[in-house]
Amino acid sequence: MPALTLHSTWEIYGDEPSAFAKAHQSELLPSWQSQPLRSQLIILQPVNLDGEREIVNERKNEARHEFLAWSERFRAFFLQQINSGSSEIPLDNLVEVFDPASGYPVYSAAGNLTWADVPNAAESLGFSRFDWEGCRALCHPRWGRHVYPGTLVSKMTLTRSWAILQSFISIEESPNHSFCS
Repeated sequence: MPALTLHSTWEIYGDEPSAFAKAHQSELLPSWQSQPLRSQLIILQPVNLDGEREIVNERKNEARHEFLAWSERFRAFFLQQINSGSSEIPLDNLVEVFDPASGYPVYSAAGNLTWADVPNAAESLGFSRFDWEGCRALCHPRWGRHVYPGTLVSKMTLTRSWAILQSFISIEESPNHSFCS
């Protein structure tokens, strides 16, 4: 699927879960045993990674907070869309966000493995990755190493997750959107 643009700079890609996610779902998300992961959304933010380590870490932390805040709004919208008109669909363990800093799930119990956004994005998007100043880094085709990835996974199909994402972006990007920033 082509990337969607958010906030004029973020890129969002939809894909099936990576081979790692499929193989290690029980270790990443132990409470998600009833159904396999069926889709993932990879969010890329451009972040200036030049400068002193302290400044770079502040920028990465800001990008993390922006991603987590956006993901919280999107997750609420996602669950609302899935549940609209049907109270029989269990909402537990339907969509999960991984904290880019810790690698742990935000809403589900953590397993004995942590998620790594850079290798996942590299595998899924075909971007190269490399080590840079003690960190794993993704090489974006336009932004180079100046990219901060984040990931959401879902038990919903990619087609359904993508449709919900498109609806959410059209609302959030509208001048009078009802979501809090």
